[in-house]
Amino acid sequence: MESRTVRKARGAFFTPPEIAHALAAWAVRSADDTVLEPSCGEADILLAAAERLKRLGARPSRRRERLRGVEIFAASARTAETRLREAGFDAAVSAGDFFEYDAPASFDAVVGNPPFVRYQNFSGAARARALEAALAQGVRLSGLAGSWAAFTVAAARHVAPDGRLALVLPAELLGVDYAREVRRFLLRRFRRVRIVAFDERVFPGVLEEVVLLLAEGSGGASRLEVCRARDAGSLGALEAASWTAHDPVDGEKWTQALVEKEALAAYRAFAGDRFEPLGAWGGAYLGAVTGNNRFFSLTTVEARMRGLDPGDTVRISPPRRAPSAGAGFYRRHVGTTCRGRRAMSVAGAARRTVGRRPEIPRRRRARRSREGIQMPRPEAVVARAPGGQAGPDRDLHEQ
Repeated sequence: MESRTVRKARGAFFTPPEIAHALAAWAVRSADDTVLEPSCGEADILLAAAERLKRLGARPSRRRERLRGVEIFAASARTAETRLREAGFDAAVSAGDFFEYDAPASFDAVVGNPPFVRYQNFSGAARARALEAALAQGVRLSGLAGSWAAFTVAAARHVAPDGRLALVLPAELLGVDYAREVRRFLLRRFRRVRIVAFDERVFPGVLEEVVLLLAEGSGGASRLEVCRARDAGSLGALEAASWTAHDPVDGEKWTQALVEKEALAAYRAFAGDRFEPLGAWGGAYLGAVTGNNRFFSLTTVEARMRGLDPGDTVRISPPRRAPSAGAGFYRRHVGTTCRGRRAMSVAGAARRTVGRRPEIPRRRRARRSREGIQMPRPEAVVARAPGGQAGPDRDLHEQ
């Protein structure tokens, strides 16, 4: 069995059964439907699709031709076939690169959980094939795009004109700049595009926030529909969910769809002639990133124990990971530092001294430059996080 580290390196996060069954129930609607899982792993979603076909009355002799999976790792592909066979299902699982997969026909349902491999680890021939596959669909991805972006575009190629695409994707889809072309493509390719956002994490032990993409039909969608679920266990029947329509401006981020329509309209009306983009005043850049959140994010009690003065920390708002549920999040979360939440961030560098509290160096002022306002260069922090390892080396996507 693969270790968690190996699975993470190849972006393999196994799908919780509640999500697998919800996707299969939404995408597979007839006993005659054909199903493709483009990155089937060990068949979590493909198995849910097989069970869905059985409940709809599909004959056992026809299920193999209706269930297909692709998995780049041969060992996982063999495990997938074994699991399906032991459950009484027969499916064709191909071991190979999905970007080189040439299906004989389109599918009624394409379901999956594409690998979440970030651009730093997504390189070489694999990346070249992925970008080429996306470009073949008219989508030019930037150099910052992760593997899931190309997978989404390539998966849409295998969806029948009246078919359905149901994928687990990073919440980055909603807001990052490199996903702009993916968002445009989805609205252009499908007749209806829906997003399910979660208030809580749904992958155990993984900090990656995810959404569910539900797209169907052809001809272009004039609007985006969004609904929120507390967690995977509260998904229920997606068709019966309460959906909110959002009319996105071309190229804008979809995160605005998570804000209540009345609040968004009020904001736009207020900000229209009173504000201007920050870029009109100067540039901003990402100076440093660390995944050791247990070190750099503190409660007020931990800050006092480490000898940090109020000027050495800044308030994090909101002190949680999920996308904002609306304009009211600040009222709900302000003051959470008093309730033991990690809502303070270290503003200066800390230095650990044995037997003493950390010494905090004098704060330096940000310097101005032609590029805009630049913050001081961060120093390495070697203090040990409570219950964690030393240094800011722990990965952003794991606890």
